[in-house]
Amino acid sequence: MEMVNNVIDHSEGNSLRIMTQWENNSVKIIVADNGIGVFRKIKDVFHLEDEQESILQLSKGKLTTDEDNHSGQGIFFTSRAFDVFLLSSFGLAYFRDNKEEDWYVKSDPEETRGTAVTLIIALDSKRDIVKVFSDYTTEEPEEGIPRFDKTHVPVKLSQGGEERMVSRSQARRVLLGLEKFRHVILDFSGIETVGQGFVDEVFRVYHNKRPDITIEYENANRDVTFMIERSIPHDK
Repeated sequence: MEMVNNVIDHSEGNSLRIMTQWENNSVKIIVADNGIGVFRKIKDVFHLEDEQESILQLSKGKLTTDEDNHSGQGIFFTSRAFDVFLLSSFGLAYFRDNKEEDWYVKSDPEETRGTAVTLIIALDSKRDIVKVFSDYTTEEPEEGIPRFDKTHVPVKLSQGGEERMVSRSQARRVLLGLEKFRHVILDFSGIETVGQGFVDEVFRVYHNKRPDITIEYENANRDVTFMIERSIPHDK
């Protein structure tokens, strides 16, 4: 199991616990360790601003602290394969509810010492694991091998509290690591407003630097859509 391998290879801990809890209509799996903490380790290795930014970067996929032995796909696909995914470490938690298509950062009331991954899925779940993979892969025409070249970025994971997404530095946090993909979808759910500097950095400056990468957006409200559309270069 990928989450167990992560503990063995990344946690730097000496204890691994695997627990299951069966309910009438669902099963919960918890994989926990007493290591350095996933968000802390990512922050330190990649010199990020804080541990919340670790969640943003981790959510994109293809992020690993051991490139020689890992592809960085495990958490990305696991977090989408179950109905509920919760990644907790030292007071911080990344929560995904795939049935409601919601995700957010929250405080961890358990104050997990180390890292804990909680996976919940209904016993009669209709989730299609093949579709989960196909949504983010493209089959190479020459080799016929699916390539993980698409990603979905929840922009609000980069938002701290009531912070407004207005600056180029904020945009660069969102864009970090996207050169590993060919197709990027930026999800603006929960973002009320964006500034001119933010959208210009994403949709004009970055596009000019990396025209080989397709960037699309979704779930933007009217104000955000207006700011994005006015920043996108349109051929005359």
